[in-house]
Amino acid sequence: MKVKVFASICLALVSLSAHAVYGIRSAAGALSVTEVITDLGGGQYQYDYTLNNTNAVSSVWWWGVYSPSNSASLVSGSLGGLYAGGAPSDIALAGNPSVGYAFDFAALDSSSYGITVGSSGTLSFITDSLETGGKTFFADVTGEWAGYGSLPLPYDVDGTQAFSYMGNTQPVPEPMTMAVLGLGAAALLRRRRK
Repeated sequence: MKVKVFASICLALVSLSAHAVYGIRSAAGALSVTEVITDLGGGQYQYDYTLNNTNAVSSVWWWGVYSPSNSASLVSGSLGGLYAGGAPSDIALAGNPSVGYAFDFAALDSSSYGITVGSSGTLSFITDSLETGGKTFFADVTGEWAGYGSLPLPYDVDGTQAFSYMGNTQPVPEPMTMAVLGLGAAALLRRRRK
């Protein structure tokens, strides 16, 4: 009886972890991504991301963000290869089918391409969804890619995906929000002095 219960628990754990999305390294201290959201009016929002490669093991040749909508239209990206898609299997299996992703990639996975250590790259897209909460970003460095390269990262069509790095975005208020906050702070200081 104990053996059957143990086997059932192991099978349950395997099935829970079968569809995993993860980074093989922490992005902390290596990569950071800032986010600025601009209200374009008419229910449209532009999301601008900047990836800073401060100390990754190599150049980032592919990176992206799980976006708040699966109906994003891409505006630009510093690496030149842009893509936006609906919910990938990993996200759909995690119970978030309305979430999509957008990513930017270099033409080739080669050391002569990508966002080198000490530099930054950009990615922008427009969508009809406003999501001010933190987003997850992912990045692969040169020589590492799902199933290829010097360090082939695990990938399976069932939705399991490993990236070189994963982390969370850091929101940066848009200029109008900063101006309103500044006026509020000035008003508080003035009121205190009276």
